[in-house]
Amino acid sequence: MIPRVLISATLLSLVALFAGCATYFHSFDQIAVEQSRWAMRRAQPSPDLDQLVTRYVTDSVHEIGEGHVTTDTVWVTLIDLRDPHYMKLGHYRGDEPVYPASVIKVGYMTAVFHQARTGMLPMSRAVKKDLKLMIGISDNEATNRLLDRLTGTESGPELSREEFARFRHKRYTVDRYLKHLGLPGIFAIQKTWSKAPFGRDIQLLGRYTGDHYQYSNKMTMNDTARLLYLIAEEQVVDRRSCRRMLNLMQRKPQRAKQWRVKRIAAGAPNSARVWSKAGWTGLENHDAAIVELADGSRFILVVFTLYKEKETDIIQRITEKVVAALSSCSG
Repeated sequence: MIPRVLISATLLSLVALFAGCATYFHSFDQIAVEQSRWAMRRAQPSPDLDQLVTRYVTDSVHEIGEGHVTTDTVWVTLIDLRDPHYMKLGHYRGDEPVYPASVIKVGYMTAVFHQARTGMLPMSRAVKKDLKLMIGISDNEATNRLLDRLTGTESGPELSREEFARFRHKRYTVDRYLKHLGLPGIFAIQKTWSKAPFGRDIQLLGRYTGDHYQYSNKMTMNDTARLLYLIAEEQVVDRRSCRRMLNLMQRKPQRAKQWRVKRIAAGAPNSARVWSKAGWTGLENHDAAIVELADGSRFILVVFTLYKEKETDIIQRITEKVVAALSSCSG
């Protein structure tokens, strides 16, 4: 008869072995930063697509009327994903940094999943709830709670020089991660405010420059599109995290067409699938999306504009032109 102590020891060893295997395969699934950087290089700049995107912008401006919209207040980047062996990136002023409003939340969402994956931030019920609020309804308070967790900081009164230096270093945590991914066109250190910032957050924002601050968040269309590309292609953090991010970003074109603000989902066919994050203020109206058409054709579109959300449907118009062009080429 086998001693009970020996059986217990054997069972414990087996449990440890299986736990070790599970940990090994879980870590094997993790996508290294170098792999993410390599994946982004697959989307090659295309002068031909640059010309098409520029034409979509100028034609849309002409249709609406120069008195309402001008070409110097629109920025667009398009990544054509139809050919997995030759993915093309075209843009109109896509390398210029622009205040992104709530589109920056895509960067914060990616950082949450990265920190959860590496064990730095537990994916608690509160974190999951705030992710859903941040991406689903663009809740600023949820965003700010997540940024506090990501960076180990909190808002409050002004700080001394030494204290502020430590605070500032921590607030760059997400920005350093995105730069490490290979996205220098994204600057992400600030909260998204429904009320006026105060104290140490004003210190961090720096000098007021008219519409925004010296150190306000910024994104180029090109790097915004590249970040969406990593999520769409499941090439950042790990595949499961990318799928969870897509679930948070999913939109319904039918519902978008009924909404007063016409953005990318409104310009997509009802049969399309859309994953997006919009951003808007009293000055800006932006959208950034991954779109999959009924025939399986996919593209990434980022459109930033300096127009109030009800003033123009230029984002929808540009989207419709992209859909028509890619659909005709597919057919």
